[in-house]
Amino acid sequence: MSDKPFNRRRSYRALFYSGVKTGNGGKELHRTWHGRFRRFLPAERDAEILDAGCGSGEFVSFLLGLGYSRTEGVDINPDAVGRGKEAGIPNLHRDDLREWLKARPGRYRVVFARDVLEHFDKEEIVGVAGLLRGGLKEGGRLVLQTVNAQSPFALHIRYGDFTHETAFTAASLTALLVRSGFRSVACFPARPPAAHSLPAALRFGLWFPIELLLRTCQAIETGNRRGIFTRNLIAVADR
Repeated sequence: MSDKPFNRRRSYRALFYSGVKTGNGGKELHRTWHGRFRRFLPAERDAEILDAGCGSGEFVSFLLGLGYSRTEGVDINPDAVGRGKEAGIPNLHRDDLREWLKARPGRYRVVFARDVLEHFDKEEIVGVAGLLRGGLKEGGRLVLQTVNAQSPFALHIRYGDFTHETAFTAASLTALLVRSGFRSVACFPARPPAAHSLPAALRFGLWFPIELLLRTCQAIETGNRRGIFTRNLIAVADR
């Protein structure tokens, strides 16, 4: 038996992050991203943008397609980054996002961290949030998407990936970001995309009565109808 200390965190991450596939969602996913994230992008197409935890680079490709030519992505998974490069997506880098941001203080106008924070434990998250802020220019913007613990469907996301460590509510995520030095934070639901096909139109339309029902249930129990009920939530924080 080896006398080397067992590092639980490094052991399971090495096992699960190697060879993980981050498939290509194609036009349908790009339409979802356009409806979900386009409004948070700057007018300047030469703004420096980072996709932290970029996987195989589909979101980088999406932003490049919108004309944001100085977009780049970083991910710790060499297989995912390699697939993106093989697919011809430029500006992808293999690194721990924490080391990447430490080496580039004040560089980015916008940093996206979609489905990233839930992969860290609480002690790590505090450090990651500070580094995400540190990587932004003054007046820069962080756009997060993460697991929404207020949703009745959250457990499917929280435990659907073995490497997920935690989940957030709008209140807990806002508290984290404010204490990390961001001057303003706003949270939004990650609703189904607006209509671009009949199935999408049905999903978009049917979500609202479901949301109304959830608000009503909460109001009956607590007297408060406010909340975000989609299984993921989006936070936008300005430095």
